[in-house]
Amino acid sequence: MKTYRNRHFFLDDFQSQMEKKIKQNKDNRHFPQRPTGLTEETLSDYLFEHQAALDSAGTERTQLTIAGILIILPAVIASGFSDNALPLSGGYRAVAALLLGSVLAVTHRLWTKYRIRRRIHRNDTENPLAKAYIDKVAAFEATD
Repeated sequence: MKTYRNRHFFLDDFQSQMEKKIKQNKDNRHFPQRPTGLTEETLSDYLFEHQAALDSAGTERTQLTIAGILIILPAVIASGFSDNALPLSGGYRAVAALLLGSVLAVTHRLWTKYRIRRRIHRNDTENPLAKAYIDKVAAFEATD
């Protein structure tokens, strides 16, 4: 456990949550049992790939940085041209550039989400036993 400025950071991603849930409940008779044919290594690889897909978007800070750059990039490029070289002038050019930048940022965000979903779907398709087991584990609620 890392301590930074009196805050505690715990590893709390999807992979860690599922591994922790399996470890804590493996002796519970109501907990889903790992199906035959699903090895520990295959399950671990499945969880790793799922987490890698989720992490591929980067941190929230990175995502916001990229969005900010994409939003202002057309305005910066447009400022390099003379007023006569572009069809719009003055405030209209700035607004158009910011709108274009916003479209770029939204397009990038949607493309990133699409790639993550596609990668998770591919992982699920390649490992149907692991997906079915993890779905059961995620849905399990311990009763005390």
